[in-house]
This record gives sequence, C-alpha cells and structure tokens, in this order.
Amino acid sequence: MSFRLSVATALVRINRARPKSSERTPAPVSKRLVEYCEVTTEQINGCEVITLTPRTHSTGIELVYLHGGSYIHPISSFHWNLLEAIIRRTGATITVPMYELGPKGKPADAYALLDVVHAKVVERADGGNRVFLGGDSAGGGLALGQAIRIRDVGVPRPAGAILFSPWVELTMTNPAIPGLEKREAMLRLGTTKAAAALWTDDPTNPTASPLNDSLAGLPPLSIYQGGNEILLPDVDALVTKARAAGTSVHYWLAPKAFHVWVALGWTPEAKAALDDVAERLTHPD
Repeated sequence: MSFRLSVATALVRINRARPKSSERTPAPVSKRLVEYCEVTTEQINGCEVITLTPRTHSTGIELVYLHGGSYIHPISSFHWNLLEAIIRRTGATITVPMYELGPKGKPADAYALLDVVHAKVVERADGGNRVFLGGDSAGGGLALGQAIRIRDVGVPRPAGAILFSPWVELTMTNPAIPGLEKREAMLRLGTTKAAAALWTDDPTNPTASPLNDSLAGLPPLSIYQGGNEILLPDVDALVTKARAAGTSVHYWLAPKAFHVWVALGWTPEAKAALDDVAERLTHPD
C-alpha cells in the first residue's frame, strides 16, 4: 500500500465517523468540468440527465455512468472528480442519469430511465459500437443490471461495462463478509443491508443482484475492486461465475484498497487503475 493510499484510508475512516446530515442534495458539476466540458442537462422521466462532452479532443466514445451511494445517497463531488479523470484520459462523452433514489425510487423506475437514456446515447453514437455502461458501488450494480436487461431484450449490447467496486448482491449474506468488516474503511454491513431494503423488496432478483443472473452473453466487463471491502466476496464470486459462463472479465484487484478508491485520483493506486480504464475504453475487446 502506498503512503498516499494509507493517508486516504485514514481520511475515509475519519469522515465515516463524523455525524451525517440528513440532507440529500446532489453535488453540482465541478467548476473544472464546466471549464473542460460542454455541460447539457435535460429531463427524462422526471429525472435530470447530465451530459459532459469535452470541448476539445472528443473521441466519440460514449459512457453512460451511474453514480453510487447505496441507492439512497445522491451524487457527490468525488464522483465528478472521478468522471473528470476519465474524460481527460479518454476524450469520452459521459452521460449521468440522476435516477430516483430509494425509498421513493425503485429498480423499475431506474431501468425505465436507463432504457430511454441508452437509446438516446446509441442514436447519438450512430450505432452504438463505442457505447459503454459504467458505475461505482450501487451504480455499478445498476449498470450491470442494465447490461443484463439489454441482453434479454435483444438490443445490441454495449461495447463493455466499467465497474468500480460494484454492489452485485444485495442480501449481503455471503459468510465471508463479516470477516472483512474490520478492514472496511467506508461501508458497514448493517447500514448497507438497511439501504438495500429501502431500494427493493426483491433483493434476489438479478436486476437488483446481478450475481444471481447466469452472467452469460454479457459485454466485456472491467471490474476495479478493493481488497479491503465487504463487497469483495460477492465480486470475486461474480468474476468466477461470469468467466465460467463465457463472459470476458478484466479484473483489477487492489489488495489494500478501500471502497471505490479510484475516486481519490491522487493516490498511485487510483492513477494506475484509471490509466487502465482509459485503455479499456479506447481499445475495447
């Protein structure tokens, strides 16, 4: 573990211990992104959808990105920083749907929004051969669920999916999880399970818990996972199952990293992973 990752882990632990505000206000697009990108906003199915297009060096790559937050927390400044890092490395246009959060929002609402968003992005991309899905944590699970749905309805599949510490099994009953909780700097098993209950009353459905799908016939998956996460056992299981089903999986494991460490791009571990993300987006399988 690098010194910077050690410092980042300590800061994450301190932040987790602080009292949390009940206010749930999405972080605005950062000033740096506003300067670097053309930012457009539209309303789809009653939800805000933000598209970030680099003003120069646009490559035509399209990424539909779902932010994490246990399905109950809005987008944060860390998410915008992560997306900026991806855009600067790839020239990608990134579309960010602000799906309705639980307990009001449910998976069916999110997928209805994503269907419209994905269709618009594919149309803009003139065929969609360079359209990717992506997300972190809960957003990573949602992105993978959307890939499953696209497969099942016969729509041309995305070029790939970029998943950061994805939440792939909402019941959190894997017996290996409790043993990782002391090492986890961000998530707690009890609060994570409580958030899942606010999001869905059917946590075993594959569109809520993609680990329960066959995982066959999916686009290439690129998964970036921290070794000190309570989500690790289920992600390990998903990688094994997907590969056995014939789905291509690129698995980047940072052994000492915390949940969605890639969002702190000033650590060497995050920089290396983001450089790899750029390779996956610009040279897909």
